[in-house]
Amino acid sequence: MRLALGALTVLENAKILTLQPILFQNPRFLPSREYPDVLVPFLVCTAVIMISAFLITTVKISLRVRARELLRVSQELEASNAKLNALHAMVKEMALKTDLQELMDAAVRSAAKIMGVKACSIKLLEDDQNSLRFASTYGLSEDYLSKGTIDIRKSPINRKIIQGSRYVIGQIDAKDYFAYPEDIRKEGIASMLCLPLRVEKKIFGIFCVYSREPYQLGEADVDFFSLMTDFSALAIENLRSELTKSWFMMKAAHQLRAPLGAIYSMLKMVTDGYLGVINAKQEETIRRCQKRIEMLGNLIKDLLRLGEKRSEAAKPVLYPVSLNKVMMPLVDLYQTQALEHGLEIKFDIQDNIPPILANNRLIDDLFTNLISNAIKYTPRGGRVDVTLAGEGPGWVRFEVSDTGIGIAAEDKSRLFTEFFRTENAKKLVEEGTGLGLVIVKEILERLGGTIQVQSKIGSGSQFTCRLPSPS
Repeated sequence: MRLALGALTVLENAKILTLQPILFQNPRFLPSREYPDVLVPFLVCTAVIMISAFLITTVKISLRVRARELLRVSQELEASNAKLNALHAMVKEMALKTDLQELMDAAVRSAAKIMGVKACSIKLLEDDQNSLRFASTYGLSEDYLSKGTIDIRKSPINRKIIQGSRYVIGQIDAKDYFAYPEDIRKEGIASMLCLPLRVEKKIFGIFCVYSREPYQLGEADVDFFSLMTDFSALAIENLRSELTKSWFMMKAAHQLRAPLGAIYSMLKMVTDGYLGVINAKQEETIRRCQKRIEMLGNLIKDLLRLGEKRSEAAKPVLYPVSLNKVMMPLVDLYQTQALEHGLEIKFDIQDNIPPILANNRLIDDLFTNLISNAIKYTPRGGRVDVTLAGEGPGWVRFEVSDTGIGIAAEDKSRLFTEFFRTENAKKLVEEGTGLGLVIVKEILERLGGTIQVQSKIGSGSQFTCRLPSPS
């Protein structure tokens, strides 16, 4: 109403609307009881009100349409954000896996949930390159998997995917696609999406999701699943490479251990005088050889330990472990070592620390590597502090700090790389394999723990490990 009155005022001020329009000066339209003076303003006001109502209604409808569109876009963005967060969590979980089967199981489980489908599978190429096997599945029945390996030569779909094609089937007509249509119907699969597992140009398997609904997977789903497939392929290939490398290291270490042991024994026979008298210079040379062999022996031991921890066949049995019981026998050992190195060492061990899920050997390796490193890289007159305590609900903190040589900022990113040793570490101590911190990191990853490093050249280092405790 206010809008209408405003419009009338504007029209009157602009001389567009007068009380006695020329049109109504015609005798037929002279004011009378039949046509009162207010008729024209009334008609104009009515028209203005109707136009205003029409405009307001149009604007309201437009705003409602825009609001619905904004709500739809907001919901799509929220769903996309949720998917990306879930994908990020999936990638993080895969990165922590050191067992290939566990990694693939995590991938198919996460993919099925993120894509909102019935099932998911990873099929890997066999060595003959002519057949595929179900390496990991989620949501598929044993009956469906009972057919065993898939002969690519008899499966047009799988053959095309292995050749690099994306394959989306919105509505499965079983007789056209599959050798066993009865299995498809029994499994309740209506549509599927399959992509090649590829790293660069190498295709080594197929990643599939299966839906109960026809045409559930649109173009956006295909693009998102493609991203998920690429991440999964990288994780699988990286871990397979690591396992192959670990197998080679173990094999090489085993082959080297026996000959080195024999050489060391023969040199000891010489230095002990069993093969005749040797002069001082000869003895010094042989002692130096023995020291080198001992260093190689330590490297072989570390390689074997690292290989065992990475081996699929050597997954440790985990059980509740009392950290106090593992630590106490080490106190005397490292106090003696610190004294020999001219160091002060202090152990701050809290009583009744809650047990953690681990095994004694892993925890012993964790403690031993960090404490021995602190003693080794702290010059005479320095100090080493070892702390073991509960930290908040569900966590235990193991911390080793020293006043040693420290670590340069540019070296911190490489600390947990195989065979890496800092230049100042090499100058202070010749012996070292560069595998101790790698072993520490992999133990913590296996136990679900974390490690933080604070260090400064010339001021020492602090390694803080946090381990989850079920209690």
